[in-house]
Amino acid sequence: MKSEPGQGGALPPWNSTTAGGAALGAVAALALWQAHYHSNVAVPPRLWVADGPLRERVLPHCSALLRPFAPTPWAANKHAQTVLGLLRTLTMRNHYNRQLILTVDGATLGLDWFDGCDAPSYRAPTSAAAHSHRPRHASSGGGGGEHPPQAPTVQSVDSAKGSSFTSNRVGSSPAGAVAPAVAPAAASAGAPAPPARTITTSTPPAATASAHTASMSMHASACSSCPSNSSPSLSNSPSPQPGGGGALPATAPILLVCHGINGGSHEGYAKWVCAAAVARGWRAVVLNYRGCNGLPFTAPRGYAATLSHDVYTAVYSVRARFPGAPLFAVGYSLGGLKLTKYLGEADAGLHVPPPGAPRLFAGSGLEAAAVVSSPVSLWHSSANLADRSSVNFMYNLAVAYKLREHLAHHKEQIQALTRFDVDSALAAWTVGEIEDRGLPASFGFSSRQHYYEVAGSLDYIPAITTPTLILLAEDDPFLGVIPDAECSRNPNTLLAVTRRGGHVAFLQGAWPLGRAYMDDAVTEFFDATLKHLHDTPHSKHAQAGAGAGTARAGVEAAGGRQQGGTARTGTAAAALPVVAVSDAARAAATAGAVAAAARSCATPSCCSDAAWRSPGAAAAEGPAGNDATSRAKAAVLAAAEAAKRAETEAATLARKAEAAGRAAAQVRLLMHLQQQQEEQRLLRAMMSADATDGGEQTQPKRAVTQDRDIRSRL
Repeated sequence: MKSEPGQGGALPPWNSTTAGGAALGAVAALALWQAHYHSNVAVPPRLWVADGPLRERVLPHCSALLRPFAPTPWAANKHAQTVLGLLRTLTMRNHYNRQLILTVDGATLGLDWFDGCDAPSYRAPTSAAAHSHRPRHASSGGGGGEHPPQAPTVQSVDSAKGSSFTSNRVGSSPAGAVAPAVAPAAASAGAPAPPARTITTSTPPAATASAHTASMSMHASACSSCPSNSSPSLSNSPSPQPGGGGALPATAPILLVCHGINGGSHEGYAKWVCAAAVARGWRAVVLNYRGCNGLPFTAPRGYAATLSHDVYTAVYSVRARFPGAPLFAVGYSLGGLKLTKYLGEADAGLHVPPPGAPRLFAGSGLEAAAVVSSPVSLWHSSANLADRSSVNFMYNLAVAYKLREHLAHHKEQIQALTRFDVDSALAAWTVGEIEDRGLPASFGFSSRQHYYEVAGSLDYIPAITTPTLILLAEDDPFLGVIPDAECSRNPNTLLAVTRRGGHVAFLQGAWPLGRAYMDDAVTEFFDATLKHLHDTPHSKHAQAGAGAGTARAGVEAAGGRQQGGTARTGTAAAALPVVAVSDAARAAATAGAVAAAARSCATPSCCSDAAWRSPGAAAAEGPAGNDATSRAKAAVLAAAEAAKRAETEAATLARKAEAAGRAAAQVRLLMHLQQQQEEQRLLRAMMSADATDGGEQTQPKRAVTQDRDIRSRL
């Protein structure tokens, strides 16, 4: 039965021609979208790397950096990437063993060992997916699952973050007080200690060791079943087999993760990269900063991008526990700024242990490093986020909210240890307002601009000799500048810039909450560096723990540096090929790192008497233990920097004086022209008045009168 026109329920005519046209239109639209996606979105990253071993021996084995990065098709926008990247923490569940360590100024840091991988009997899973979508532990259990039996432990479980922490400190949670370090005097006196609660790496003489030395050389461990590294069961462990082939030996590679602002080991990017590393048969550990992720606030200074000595403390602790293991480090966002600063300073010889503590390594102590989604320049990044007319301003508000949350959580401790006005900062709405109300001053800086100058990475990249990957996205809303000029001149840095990716996201595939492109790029770079850059993969750590005498002379604080570009501590046979870098360029890079570090010590803070000053060698007191040669060299470089700055200021004043002289001359010329115009106007007026007199006066008398009138008027 046909529907009459105008009756309810009538359907538009639909025939094969209409269906074919719609299908053809859909196919054409899909073809156009695919062409746009593959030509403008899914393209290989742009690379900057100088000639050298990194380009010739490592880059060809980094397939992720050579193939196109194909972001999630339905979430390729930078804001979609950034926001969805935050949700990756929901798709990865994990377990951490927390190890508390102390810095030289008394701050508490947390090393969270992913999935309890610091245990000697730990077995790597078959893949990173083994940790996803699975609750690892119940809140009342101490082990279980795939982990070996452990002593009674206390756990703190956060179901929202999908992570659990195990501490060996019975009767308190990981967020409690600092785990006590074993004092050398007590150790020498034979005081009994609970078994497996501390890990002693080396014990300096009790007569000369200080409290800081004790905290650097002996740490309270969160692993309740980890014996000393000298245990035969560790040294005789079988080789690691990716995919869960056997227990990890003490020489298995280790990945150290530095999280971003207001983050911690619970972040999705930290958990996923740790899972990717563990799936390769490595260990993975996350460095939690001061007061972050449940840690107490125990020092006058909170966490900041300039506190590179915290990274040194973590590297020292990991190398002390596993002296024969290759160590890698990756930093995300603010962690990238901190890691870059550490690399530039450590490779220049500016980081050494306190007096009395053994020097376990020279240079950075890292086989390789990676920096992901770093702002690079806080000046430009702050300007991008401060634009209220841009969508990026919402990130400014989000970061400011997390900063206020952090300050409110530690308000009592901050007010007790510093003069920072927390109440004033809690009333601010943007990051700039919080910083203008004294946050940089609590770090030891005179202003926000001073903090930005020291925290920026452009001064440190030229001084890096550790093989380093810098992975950035062009559409990153937090990105300040792209350091293409700095990286293209340094043969030890590889800069990769993708067209899409957002901030700490780089999501790929139809399901964006799984393994990200940055996980593949970072782990492939580290694996290629370990296998193809070093003639003997573990030669750098063959003599670890022997002290400063075993370090190569080319990386000492006196200024020498190995020409191969990477700090080494092995034999001559393990050295890298010589890279064609001039001595002048190397000296300039070192001077830049030293000067940048010295600037961080230029202004004392309100709590500088109690806080450790940044590791610049220009500080005369040198609490980090710099020798006289390093201090003298830093003083000379600082004097040269000051002379150069004074010369620049004098030239600026001269240019300003010259410009003022030109302006004064122009004013005088204009006044002269105006005077001439006024004289001509008066002459014309008097001549017209004389013409109307009727010729009563003779010409000579009229001329005399005219001249007298002109002079009187002028």
